[in-house]
Amino acid sequence: MSDRPNNWSVRHKHDVERQAQLMKNEKVNDYYNSLHRSNWKQSLEIGKDENWYPFNETRNLDGITSPILYIVDEGDKAETKGTLFYTSIKDGVHVSIIPFASHLVHTEQSEIYSQILEEFLIKVDN
Repeated sequence: MSDRPNNWSVRHKHDVERQAQLMKNEKVNDYYNSLHRSNWKQSLEIGKDENWYPFNETRNLDGITSPILYIVDEGDKAETKGTLFYTSIKDGVHVSIIPFASHLVHTEQSEIYSQILEEFLIKVDN
């Protein structure tokens, strides 16, 4: 996401409230504990700060010399808008908008995600 959305405060508040509800569910905690070896809850704690997202840093791609693949879900309009922004400021940025997915594109559309990633790696390796 290149720009802080106008409704960032509302979105952030909603995310924090939703995460707090999920954290009360033992099955959810067990599931994430089985996926992650590290302290995954630390990321949620950091994310409680409304200013956690590095909008200024993600606006500038000048220091990146390696190929870039920007994969987003179609469900987040701010993310899809970023695909146009990044391709306009730097040549060679590859983008993919994954249909029928939200934030967890790699799990919600794993076959599409894997195929796109594989094609990108093959092309940049040649």
